[in-house]
Amino acid sequence: MLNQEKGLEIAIISFAYNNPDLIEKLKQRGAAITAANFNKIDLIDKEIDTLINEKKEQYMTPVTAFITFEKPFGSHVASAYHELHQTNLKSPWGQKLLGFDLKLYDASEPTDIIWENRHFTEE
Repeated sequence: MLNQEKGLEIAIISFAYNNPDLIEKLKQRGAAITAANFNKIDLIDKEIDTLINEKKEQYMTPVTAFITFEKPFGSHVASAYHELHQTNLKSPWGQKLLGFDLKLYDASEPTDIIWENRHFTEE
């Protein structure tokens, strides 16, 4: 078990979701509101409701977690974990998230990303 004495305190965890289609509809809705196009707003609202009903589980399941550590040592441990994963060695911690093996990577620079809209594909 990792503990505070090792400097692994987590400051914040932000989750990203597989929802680019929903984000796009919300942008369209915002544009319709700006244009005061009330008929289009109603149509987009129905499309959003349909998406949410059809993909609720997908939208509620995080696909990425951005972890900010309180101290630099936390990121060093994460990097070591990633190196173990890259060499196909089993993690000594055996950690999983939502049933999936953890894959840890250094994040891009914050100025390069709109964090809430971060979306990864299998490519």
